[in-house]
Amino acid sequence: MLFKRKTYLGIVAEESSLVIAEVYFSGRCRIVSRSAEWPLPEGKADPSAAGQELKNFLRSSGFSASTAVMGIPARWILSREKKVPEVDRESLSRLLAIEAEKDFSFPTGDLVMDYIKGGGTSTGGCPLFIAAATRSRVLFLGETARKAGLRVTAVLPLIMALPVFSSGSGGILYIGRGSAEFMLSSGGLPVFLKYLPVQSQPEETSQLPPGFSIQAAREIEKALMLLPDSSGVSGDEGITVWDDRGIGRKGFEDLSACLPMAASLAGDADGGQAEKSRGFLAAASLAELAGGAREIPMNFIKSRMSGARSSWWKKNGTKAAAALIFLLAAAAWSLFDIKSKEEEVLRLKEQSSLIEPGAKAAETMLKYAEAMESWKGSRMPFLDCLRDLTLSFPGQGRIWVTSIAVREDMKGLVSGKAADGEPVLDFLSALRDNGNFSDVNLLYIRRAAGNSGDSVYAVSFVYSGQDEAAGAVRRKDK
Repeated sequence: MLFKRKTYLGIVAEESSLVIAEVYFSGRCRIVSRSAEWPLPEGKADPSAAGQELKNFLRSSGFSASTAVMGIPARWILSREKKVPEVDRESLSRLLAIEAEKDFSFPTGDLVMDYIKGGGTSTGGCPLFIAAATRSRVLFLGETARKAGLRVTAVLPLIMALPVFSSGSGGILYIGRGSAEFMLSSGGLPVFLKYLPVQSQPEETSQLPPGFSIQAAREIEKALMLLPDSSGVSGDEGITVWDDRGIGRKGFEDLSACLPMAASLAGDADGGQAEKSRGFLAAASLAELAGGAREIPMNFIKSRMSGARSSWWKKNGTKAAAALIFLLAAAAWSLFDIKSKEEEVLRLKEQSSLIEPGAKAAETMLKYAEAMESWKGSRMPFLDCLRDLTLSFPGQGRIWVTSIAVREDMKGLVSGKAADGEPVLDFLSALRDNGNFSDVNLLYIRRAAGNSGDSVYAVSFVYSGQDEAAGAVRRKDK
């Protein structure tokens, strides 16, 4: 062949195996060239050893693609629909990290997270869907794939890789060989994700186990009842069933008869190709994402939330590289003429040790001088803003702050907790009475999760700092 065709891998991570499909594109069609299932090593395997085993398996099975997208099941995922204030990306990432630690009961360092932001705003804020998975599990899968010679460009919830995940509203019911998943969406934004266990049958594995249809119907009805009215989802939208188990038309009809919403069957667009790839359709959909056939909606390894974290290398990479080059040059020169330069090196080290304290002190003073130069002749609006905010809080100790964000244009956001709604309203009134604040809005106040009885709140404002005569509103003691 003059040109080697480009192939891509889709990998579905299951509890005890990886389901793999290799796809290449022919015009507007995708062709599944190979598919296989690789059993994961039992116990806590070393990812290096597991990666070598996977590499051998792929090679012996004839797989040639190296670019892959990986999907993980809903049972590994923690998710929540949120409504948040309109803030910049960095402030939103910090706010979501705080909310996720509270909602998911995991330290944020133990999770990998990403979110999908909906279009438009409502009275409760901007809608979004946040999902998280344990960092250790995702790192194990990623390192195993890397040791196998694969370049994994994305890890995302499996159900979001299906072609039926689009801009519509309604439900998606994915039925696999050993599990099923259900997702509700409104205007392309997920609002609910649920794992449904499906046990394999010893004789006919394609058949659904007894009672599954009724169990799925109950879970879907429960999800519809628990959704708030503002979610935009009702029972009028239909459910698209994605059959990757092979239940057939008869199985689909039995299932749809129990479901509380009208159902349609998807996944048979390729006719014989889909039937030939049954059991690997989800993996093939992931491979399509790897080939750029559709946009990747969510990615745990290239999260939108990771952009808020400052990169050490971007800030210090030039200095580190210069230092490394200097050390390598010094080592090479020393090896070249170590005897003749030994005394010179010792003398330079002594001089360096004598100069270092003074150099550090001078550097610190220079930084202070540069910082003070920008303050000369003007007040510090950020400190004035913090002062006026502090003096606006009631003094009974029934309200506290968990986050303050103030941008360069002095637009700010305060969020925190309170014993009840009264101190929040007192704080809001004090800000509005203070001439230094404008556009003061209560974004939300609601009962916090758990049994603490506290309320959580968020207030946005614009600080002008021009009304010096008005001063700050002093604490109220009631």
